[in-house]
Amino acid sequence: MYSSSHPLLPLQSSATFQQVLLAMTAILLASCGVEPEQRDCPTEQGYLEICATLFGEPAEGLGLLRSNPETEHPLEALLDEQGCARIQLSPGDHEWAAMALSGNCVAPYEEVTISSCGEVTEVSIELDNWCMLGR
Repeated sequence: MYSSSHPLLPLQSSATFQQVLLAMTAILLASCGVEPEQRDCPTEQGYLEICATLFGEPAEGLGLLRSNPETEHPLEALLDEQGCARIQLSPGDHEWAAMALSGNCVAPYEEVTISSCGEVTEVSIELDNWCMLGR
């Protein structure tokens, strides 16, 4: 234990020592340009998980993604056995849709905002509503 009579260690308890140590660590990290929130952030990017069902069952098909409405060829991600696809993206606004493998059931694009730090944004759609419209 530290003695308060020592001129270099005037700390009264280990709790005080820990508080000082944490404060010094925070100052050191700030001087290196690393914010405390960034230390806990595994990645700058986030994830979009698109899930689709067709007639109440996980859909076989594609999740579609585009950054803006003018994108001619959207990014396509194959839906897994649960009818879902997870895509890593930069934070910001994107548009997503889903399509059954038959190509007859294509949902319209919807906007979604992706967060950073590895956060997963989940979206889902039932494709059978769009089969009847021939989309």
